[in-house]
Formats: sequence, structure tokens, C-alpha cells
Amino acid sequence: MLVAYKWANGNFTKQWTFTADGSHNSAYRGQGAHSLSIADVDNDNFDEIVYGACVIDHNGNGLYNTKQGHGDALHCGDFDPNHNGQEIFMVHENKASNIESVQMRDARTGTTIWSYKRSKDIGRGLILNAAAEFSPYVCLADNAYDSKGNVITAGLKYLGENFSMFWDGDLYQEGLDQTTIRKWNSSTKRVDTVLTGENVHSCNGTKATPALSADIFGDWREEVIWATNDNTALRIYTTTDVTSHKLYTLMSDRQYREAIAWQNVAYNQPPHTSYYIGEDMKTPVQPSMYTAGSYKLKTVGQVSKPTATPQDPASDVLDGGVFMIRNVNSGLYLDCQNGVAANDTNIQQWGASQPGDWNEWRLEKDANGYYTIYSLLGGGKTYVMDVAGKKTDNGTNIALYTSKGSDNQKFELVKQSDGSYALLTRITGSKSCVEVVNAYTNAGANVQQYTYTGHACQRWYLERIKTQEPTPSPSILPSVAPSTAPSIKPSVAPSPSPSTGTSTGDTKALTLDATASSWTGAYTMNVTLANAGTTEIQDWKVELNASEADINSIWCAQKTVSGTSVILTPESYNAVIGVNGSTTFGYGGNGSLPSKLNYKISYKMNGTWYHYTGADSSF
Repeated sequence: MLVAYKWANGNFTKQWTFTADGSHNSAYRGQGAHSLSIADVDNDNFDEIVYGACVIDHNGNGLYNTKQGHGDALHCGDFDPNHNGQEIFMVHENKASNIESVQMRDARTGTTIWSYKRSKDIGRGLILNAAAEFSPYVCLADNAYDSKGNVITAGLKYLGENFSMFWDGDLYQEGLDQTTIRKWNSSTKRVDTVLTGENVHSCNGTKATPALSADIFGDWREEVIWATNDNTALRIYTTTDVTSHKLYTLMSDRQYREAIAWQNVAYNQPPHTSYYIGEDMKTPVQPSMYTAGSYKLKTVGQVSKPTATPQDPASDVLDGGVFMIRNVNSGLYLDCQNGVAANDTNIQQWGASQPGDWNEWRLEKDANGYYTIYSLLGGGKTYVMDVAGKKTDNGTNIALYTSKGSDNQKFELVKQSDGSYALLTRITGSKSCVEVVNAYTNAGANVQQYTYTGHACQRWYLERIKTQEPTPSPSILPSVAPSTAPSIKPSVAPSPSPSTGTSTGDTKALTLDATASSWTGAYTMNVTLANAGTTEIQDWKVELNASEADINSIWCAQKTVSGTSVILTPESYNAVIGVNGSTTFGYGGNGSLPSKLNYKISYKMNGTWYHYTGADSSF
């Protein structure tokens, strides 16, 4: 029996009950497992319950049943980027000759992708992306299998068949079994031991699982928790390896976060994300993320509240116009990530030196006064701004989708006293709006639906571009995610070296704050530059003493060496820092952590370079 409850207003309310007995859903009887998974397998923005050989839909109805029966090990995730949607790997106990003892199936339909009938109880099974030569995944059960179901080298089974995890700096997974982490060595074709926990123990006999394995600390690598042998404490192990890969914390993926909650159900299984992770992965869609506490700043100007029916601005004719849409708070524009004309292309804020199809929007008003906001990508008549999944929740993502004329693609435009507009979502009855997450001012910050308060991050200037039909292709390349250098250059090109003169103006408008962590023989330093002045910072550089900064890796900045100096300059996407804005970069260093960070900062405002020296020892 499965029962679903909704928590609201301090109370639980039963939503549905699924029972597999003689009179209800009898075909599902005996199809469960000693573990389960929660995932949106049918891509409808609602979670299903993957329970062994069957899947229960979000509405409490059976979605499908493979009739392969009970099993001890189950994994659901996007393991194969060449297959559409998610996959489920499962082993079964039933010894009947018709049972697919080892099975890879399509998560949405239950259709078998490949399988083996072994006529025996297969007790353990694991799937992981462990080897470059067998990418995108291997399955470990009675044999080792590749993604086509071929039996491959048995040496991989020494990784263990219980847990997987992301431990070191690459995007291949390690095996976690008992109290040891092991890694496949593609050069020697052997399994190497990476770490063995001391004076700790695993759980549940032959299942040999940890107390928990998860991305606890948030850099996308996973930690492992074991109990000490005397059961008086829990011990957390974390990697010390530096990585050049930049991913959102795995906990920001809903499926992964829910997996941490169910990991301790019955026979523990490792967590999996809803998207593929590997050396050939695509950049995941930026998730909606929040900081603790209230991030809303004081409202600037008089706020015009929504009315019962949409009110067209008296002096503006918006219908049919083409606009760039600029955020009041950040000064950045609504932008289609990577310039891709496709369903679910993420909408973000980004800088722009000129208009392009990826940041131009055509407004079309309907008979009821609501606007559809068309992207000029794909011809300008296909893709519109869309509230994902027709949801009304705070934090719902805003992305492109084919025009359907539905309420989640309709917006009320309410003009403010400063000439900006609130883009209110019809799906919420104009109670919520389009805003920049957390009032961020950096390029690449995500855009979401949130309750309307009138904050500057929720208001937008409409900058008219043209009224003719859109051009078929942009004259310059679209923006890219912040993990690589964007093709749109900032409006003021970064200068590789400041002039020697110093203005007498505000000489400490750009502040520096550093945080650090260290271990034997290495350390990392994260540096935040904040604009504390009243004018936009157009460019910056930080100069360090080479004897104090033996840098082996760097992120969100560029490094050059000149004599005894290490010079750090911005990527093209974070050269400009708006008023009250900030940017963060970091680097890994060899040797001991220095007692203080000595630096020289140079930055440009209104075309003039300023500089000063300082030191930070507070880390």
C-alpha cells in the first residue's frame, strides 16, 4: 500500500491511496522492491514513485507494470544521454525462466532496453559511469555489462555492487562498498583503492552501505558518512581533490534531493540526478536557488498593484512591438540561454552590447488584454515565454516553449512610476511575476516566477527595437553559460592593463573579501569583489605576488604571469560589476595556505582606472 499526503497550513491531507490486493490493482501485487525511487519519469513536472517492477503515477494510478516481480536493487536516473528520458536498472529475485533477471528499461514506458534471463536470484546490482572506454555507464550484477548489454571485463566488479559516488575531480564515478572507495584505472585496467575509512563500519550485512552518501557540502562531489565502530559518533569523509569542473550543487536537483530523503528506505541505494553527468555532458539548466532569510530589498519608487482586469498602459502601444527587456535592479537583459530555439531553453539575464534574436521579444496582446511574449528565435512566431508546468508555485522556472495560448504563457503588463513594467503571470491571477532569482546582478542569473512585491528585480524596462519581422539569424553569437566565455562582449571592452595614472575620485569603490580552505600541501582561495561605490565598475584586475600564489587551477577568471606578479583578470561575462553588485572567482594553490592575501586592485569607472593595495588575513 502506498499513501500520499499533502502538507499545508500545518496539516496533512490525504491525496490518494494505492493498494494492490485481490480487488484493487491486482496485477501490481508482488511487483515492489526492497527500495524505491522518486522521479518525474514521464516529464509532466510531477513526481512518480518507482517501486520495483512498477511505477505509480503522481495521481495515484498505476502508470505501468513490467510484471518482472520483486528485486533488491533499483536505480533510476538519466544514465544514457543517447536515450531520450530516464532509465531504470534493476535486478530481480524470481528464478523463473521468463524473468529478465538483469534488466535496463525505459523509465517512462517500462519498455526493456536490454536484459538477460538467468533463471536465478540476482541479489545485487549497480549502475555507474566508471570508465572512459565503457562510457556512458557500466552495470555490475552477476557480470559487468556495458550500455549495450554486452558482457565486459569482470575486473570492474571489484568496484563493488552496492554504491556509487562522485569523489575525485573528474566526471567519472567511483565504487563505494563497505568502508572503501575504489576507482577504475583505464590505463592499467585494474581497480585502485582511493580511500578506506578507519575505525568505522558499514550497515546491513552484505548490502554494506554507508549511513549516508550525498553532496552535503555543495561543490557537486559527494561525501560519505560512516558510524564509528563503537557507534558513538558519525564520521564524514570528503574529497581533497581539486576539480576544474563547475556544476551546480547536486542538492539543487529535485530528484537528487528527494533521493537523499529515501536513501535510508529498506535496502539503501545511492542517489542519482535527473540529468546525465559525464565528461560529454551538456550544461544542466540553471536551477532556482534561494538564500536563507529574506533577500527582498526595499522597494524603489511607487508600486502599481495589479487590477482585477489587465489595464493597457495609456500612453504606450506595446502590441506588435519588438523590445529588449532590461531588469531595473541589475541592468541586464532577458536572454535565451545559448541562443537555442527549442522547448525548455532556459531564460536568464545577460549583458548585451547590441540586440539579437536571443534577447529580443515581440509582444502580442489578446482580446482580454493579456500579452504573449514571443522570442525572435526560430522565426519569432513559435517560441514564447512560458511558466514551466503551468505551476503557480514560487520558484517555478521561466523558459521557452512552443506557443499553446495557455494561461501560463500569458502576462499582464503593469506600468510603474519609473516607466518600468511588472510582468505578472496570468496563471497565478496576476499575483506573481517574472523576477530575477534572489535579486542577483550577475550575468547568467536565473529568472523565475515569484509573488509580486514591486522589488526592482521584479520590474523591467521595455526598450523598443523595431517593428519589422525578425531576421532569420543573429549577426553575433548568442550568450553562453557562465562556465565558458560568452561570445557577447561587454559594452566597454576589458583593458588588459590599466593606465599608470590614478584619478583622485573614489579610490576604494571595489572591495575584496577572501575565504580559504586548506589541507596538506594545497589550498583553495575564493575571492569576492564587490562594488561599494555609486558607479558601475567597467573592468578590473587583481595582482598578487607570485611567491605567495603558486596557482595550479583557476575558475571565473584568467591568469597571466608577469615577472614576480600573478595577474588575475575577468572572464568576459564578469568584467562589469553593477552598483551594489559583486562577482566571485577562485583558484587552487600549491603549498601551505598563506597567512594573508596581499593584493593590488585596479578597476575602471567612467573610462578612468583606479588602483590601491591591500591585504586580507580574515580567512
